[in-house]
Amino acid sequence: MISINQEKNDKIHELWNLPEGWQWKKLSEIADTTSGGTPRRKHLEYFQGNINWFKSGELQDAEIFESQDKITLAALNNSNAKISQKGTILIAMYGATVGKLGVLGVEAATNQAICAIFPKKQFGLPLLNNWFLFYYFKSIRQQLINRSFGAAQPNLSQRLIKETYIPIPFPKDIILSLDVQNRIVARVESLLGELKGDHQILDKMRRDTSRFIDMKLEEIFENLQSARQPLIDVIESPPRNGWSPKCDDNPNGTPVLKLGAVLRFQYNPDEFKRTSLPTDPNAHYWLKPGDVLISRSNTLELVGHAAIYSGTPFPCIYPDLMMRIRVDKSKADSHFLVYWLQSKEVRHFIQSRASGASPTMKKITQSHVRNIPFPVISIDQQRQFVHHLDSIKSEVNEMLKTMQQDKKLLERLENSILEKAFQGQL
Repeated sequence: MISINQEKNDKIHELWNLPEGWQWKKLSEIADTTSGGTPRRKHLEYFQGNINWFKSGELQDAEIFESQDKITLAALNNSNAKISQKGTILIAMYGATVGKLGVLGVEAATNQAICAIFPKKQFGLPLLNNWFLFYYFKSIRQQLINRSFGAAQPNLSQRLIKETYIPIPFPKDIILSLDVQNRIVARVESLLGELKGDHQILDKMRRDTSRFIDMKLEEIFENLQSARQPLIDVIESPPRNGWSPKCDDNPNGTPVLKLGAVLRFQYNPDEFKRTSLPTDPNAHYWLKPGDVLISRSNTLELVGHAAIYSGTPFPCIYPDLMMRIRVDKSKADSHFLVYWLQSKEVRHFIQSRASGASPTMKKITQSHVRNIPFPVISIDQQRQFVHHLDSIKSEVNEMLKTMQQDKKLLERLENSILEKAFQGQL
C-alpha cells in the first residue's frame, strides 16, 4: 500500500519524463541525512567557542562562509550535534526560513532546525555533486513545503526529505554521472548569474524608489519655516493608551489590534486578534474611523510610528501599546499629521526621548506625544501638502508595483531554468 507521504512524493517526479539513461532515486538511496542539536545555555562558553554554529535563520539560498555564533566542543557534545564538512548541503526544516538552503563554506555544526545532507560514496567517489542537489531542491522547494506538516508554521521532517526523489543522470556510471552533473551545475550558474545581475539592479531601483518619498518629505518639511506649537494645541483631547485584554481568538470575539497594525506609517487591517472578555460600550478604547494611532513601545526605529485607522475591522479596540489621537479638524488634518510625524524633526524629537531598560524595546509617554512640535500653518496649507505628497506616494506605489511584477517575472525565469536543467534540456 502506498502511503500518503509516498503519494505526495510521487507527484514531484511524475511532473516530467527523464532523458534516456537518467533515473529517479530516493535521496536515502544516494545520501545520508542528519539534523543538528541544541546546546544547553548553562555552558557559559557557548558564544566563546571555536566551532562555527549555524541556525536555520542564517540559510539564504547561498554558500555560507562564516557564522555569527561559535560553539565549544563541550557544548557541541552536549547537544548531540555533529560537525558537517565544508560543502555540506543544509535545508531549514521549520521556522521563518523553512525550505531555505545553504552550502557550508566552512566546517560547522548546526541547530536542530537544519537537515544536513551527505552524499554517499561508491569507489571513493560521491554519488552527487552538492550544488546539483542544491539547485534541484531549490527547484522543488514549494513542492517540499506543500508536503510539510504543521498548521501555523510549515515543518519539514527528515523522513520527507529522505523520501524525496532526485533525477540522477546515468547512475550506473559514476564518472559519467558526475560529469553530467558538473556540466549542468556550470550551465545553471552561468544562466542564474545573468539573472542575479538583473535582480541586483531591480533591488537597487526598488530601494531608491522607496526612499524617494522620504526624500520629498525631507525636502518639504526642512523648508517649512513656520513657528511650532505643541501637538496638544491641535488635538481634541490628550492622547490616551488603549486596552490589551487577554485574547483567545474566538471567531465571535471582539477585534483587538496588534502592534503590527501600525508599522512604517501604514495601517494594516489584518493585524488583529480577538477577545471573548466582556467589554464596556462606553469605554475609551473603542476606535472611530479617522483616528490617528501612534505606537508608544517598539524598537527605537519603529517607536512613534503612526497611521490612520481605516474603520476595518469594526468595532475595534486599540491596545495598551498604542495611543489614540483625535485631531481638532479646525486646526489640523489627520493625513498631514501622519506625514509630519515622519519628518526628521519629529523622529529626532521622539527617538531622543524614548527610553527603556531593554536595548530592543523603547517607550514614549503621553507627555512626549503632547509636546511633539507641530507647524503653525493653516488647514488649507496642510491639505495642499497632503495632496502633493499623496500624488507622489501614488506614483511611487505604481512604480513599486511594476517592479514587483518584474521581480516575479525574473523568479519565473529562474524556475524555468531549473526545471529545464533537471529535465536534461540545458
